[in-house]
This record gives sequence, structure tokens and C-alpha cells, in this order.
Amino acid sequence: PAAITLLPVLTEVSGCGAAASRPIVFVHGMDEDASMFDDMIDYFKTTSLCTDYSFWTYSYNWTLSVSANGTLLKTAVDAKAFGSDPIFVAHSMGGLVTRSYVTDGGGVFSLITLGTPHLGSTLVSYLTVFGASFPGITDMTPGSAFLTSLNSDVTNTAARTKYYLIAGTAGAVWVC
Repeated sequence: PAAITLLPVLTEVSGCGAAASRPIVFVHGMDEDASMFDDMIDYFKTTSLCTDYSFWTYSYNWTLSVSANGTLLKTAVDAKAFGSDPIFVAHSMGGLVTRSYVTDGGGVFSLITLGTPHLGSTLVSYLTVFGASFPGITDMTPGSAFLTSLNSDVTNTAARTKYYLIAGTAGAVWVC
């Protein structure tokens, strides 16, 4: 398991992009940390993406509620004053954190979610059997109050044209 980050950290990846370039922010999933994106970022550094974009990683405490992490992400992004809305690449719970950031009024150029349980995951029931009942895990339970609110939020609904879903659950009705 990854070490739990107690405070959220938005860190610039060295070696890419100028200060004025559009940021790409990588957001990890549950029980992970930003290092999960190291290989992807190393590859991007060998392409023209490194010239045109700045790369950032966001680490957070996944045991907190998803909405709390979304608010903390907004605070961190606002503090950087990027000058343009970021592109987000988010894995699993990180996709929900980023969508919560959008609900809180955070700007997004686009959001690419990788394996994000937009409608929840039945796997959380296995985690709770073993005593892992953190708010962040509870939020990912299918039908949870958090997911119901997130998936019906008008700000989030309006932003869906900027979302790209890769290998996640969207169900028969909810479409990005």
C-alpha cells in the first residue's frame, strides 16, 4: 500500500513546459501515490508534449471524503494561478476527486479518467469487510449520497463534454 499523504500536495514535475504552458495534472487513485504516473510522465518527456505543457502531480489523503479532497484540489490549483484551465489525467478515485473539484467550481480544459468508478464499485464492500471504512471508500459505494449528488450536479453535468472515460463504469444511462 502507498503511504497516506496527510496534506495534499500539488507538485510540478521538473524538466517540462514553460510557466505559461497549459498544465496537465495527474491525480492518483485510492491506496496509490503520484509515483503511479512516473512511467507515463517519463514517456511524455520524450515527446513534444513536454514542450507544450507543464506536468504536475497531485497527492492527497484518500481516506478523507472525496468531496473534501475535491475542495483541497481546488484550493491547491487556485493557489498556483495557472492562467489556463488544466488538463487532468486521473485514475480511479482520482477521477471522482477531480469531478468533485469541478463541482466546487474548479476549471477544467479536459478530464481523462482511467478506471474511475463513476457509479461506484462493488469492490468497496470487500474492503469494508476487512475493516477499511474510511469516508473516501464509503463515497465510492454504488448509490452513495456522494455519488448521487455528484452525478446529478448541474455544474458537473455541464462539464461532461470535456470528460473522456477510459475503462471505467458509466452504466447504461450516465454518459460522459
